[in-house]
Amino acid sequence: MPGKIIKYFSNGITHNLVLWIISKQTIHGYGIMKELDNFFNFEGGKCEMNINSSKIYPILSKMEEKGLITGEWKINENNKQVKYYSITEEDELVLNNIKSHMTSIFI
Repeated sequence: MPGKIIKYFSNGITHNLVLWIISKQTIHGYGIMKELDNFFNFEGGKCEMNINSSKIYPILSKMEEKGLITGEWKINENNKQVKYYSITEEDELVLNNIKSHMTSIFI
């Protein structure tokens, strides 16, 4: 049962976590997946959260369509063209509102 609760909770906050990760650095989709994978790694074991490209890239696409993040194609260290994401001013405001709301709830 706790695994299912964690799964439902993690699905609900994934968008916010993606936003937070991008706010910390310009990063590509695979890097975001790795960061989320690390976040959902509890006590050395994995919860039931499955972070993969079929989940992350639609989220990134929707965020980019809404103007919350921007994507820019660059050549990475392996000489491959990769899309890197960064936060927009509007997205920074959204993230700050989320932080304020969460702080007021938990403090």
